[in-house]
Amino acid sequence: MLNMEKIANKIIGISLCATIFFIPFSKSGIEIFAHIAIAVWALKKITMHKLKVENYFPEMPLNKPIMTLFVVSFVSMAISVDVALSLEGVFLKLAEYLLLFYVCFDFLTENNQAKRTKFLLSVTIASVLLIFGDAIFQCVTGTDFLRGYAIIGRLRASFLSPNDFAGWLIIVIPLLLAMSFFDYRTRKSSLRFNLPLIALAAAGIGFLGMTFSRGAWLGFLSGFCFVGFFVFVNKTKPIKIFSFFVILFLCASFLLGYLVFDPIKKRLVTLSEGFEKAGSKKYVWQEALNIIEDFPIFGTGPNTYAVVAPHYRLTEETGNYPHNSYLHMAAETGLLGLGSFLWILWRFFYTGIRKVKETGDILLLGIMGGLLAFMGQSFFDTNLYALQLVVLFWIMLGIGMARIQFFQITDIMRKNP
Repeated sequence: MLNMEKIANKIIGISLCATIFFIPFSKSGIEIFAHIAIAVWALKKITMHKLKVENYFPEMPLNKPIMTLFVVSFVSMAISVDVALSLEGVFLKLAEYLLLFYVCFDFLTENNQAKRTKFLLSVTIASVLLIFGDAIFQCVTGTDFLRGYAIIGRLRASFLSPNDFAGWLIIVIPLLLAMSFFDYRTRKSSLRFNLPLIALAAAGIGFLGMTFSRGAWLGFLSGFCFVGFFVFVNKTKPIKIFSFFVILFLCASFLLGYLVFDPIKKRLVTLSEGFEKAGSKKYVWQEALNIIEDFPIFGTGPNTYAVVAPHYRLTEETGNYPHNSYLHMAAETGLLGLGSFLWILWRFFYTGIRKVKETGDILLLGIMGGLLAFMGQSFFDTNLYALQLVVLFWIMLGIGMARIQFFQITDIMRKNP
């Protein structure tokens, strides 16, 4: 039985790593390896715990909000305007994302957390190196070598759109900076700088600028300001140094973009003007609000926005996705669904902030900064409905919760030696 469990853990670990690696350039790779990880994890749980459902999902702060989100989505599916589409949305999308979160969390909290975390993050670095190389190739030749996508005036590397590339970058950049200050041998924050990772983060900011994604820039700013805020609220020296470094890094990036790169300067100068001129976005947001007004509690049903929106069209060009993940979620699953999701975020950040203040964990702070940046961009884009980005979101949430759980267990052991 122990040998089977070890084999299962290896398959889960390899599948999670493959999922992370394939996120930027292969949707089929994501689906295949995510399904393998979930299937093997479920088989392992059934074999080990039989029918004891309470042992399937370890106790943690996100259990209740996650369960609430699933129950609300299930009820929304039952009264959906298109039950068939909502069945797909609940069981082939939402359930998969939630299970992937639990697989990642469970894998990292069972044992050898430091080794397993390093394993996942090392694969993340490998994926970053590949995609950054692909982005450089696209800049030089006009086409990336992984998918054959053209640069279309804005850098997108192997992603379908520049905004998707930007969404991936604003999670990765804070993570790279946090990893550059983290010592895997001691599992603690370190004052030593890892210059190659800092260089990668700097390159990432350059690529982010070249996506010309205003929503991502604002999200990135909010995430970095969040990290920088810990200069004032945390007494731990490594956190203070890291947060101060992040502030300098952010200021240097914006100054360099503004003073050296004229296209970025124009984009920054016309930031508010750009949002005002996004006329179609104004209409699609209003359409989403009209849907929410008609279906306020449980929405139209998961995965139904595309069939409902044309009936609320305000112009000939609109009647499609609102490019606001929160309005999109409220329209499909109602205010209860949106509230459940926001409850997940609130519990994660509330618990995470407390742990960072108590422990000075830079890695957790970097993950939180990246996720906050991602959620900021989601206000202007479809991040939570793009396969590559939503899978990355739930995996990073799982890694972040595993860090929190590690410190909670450490606290218990310290109090009860």
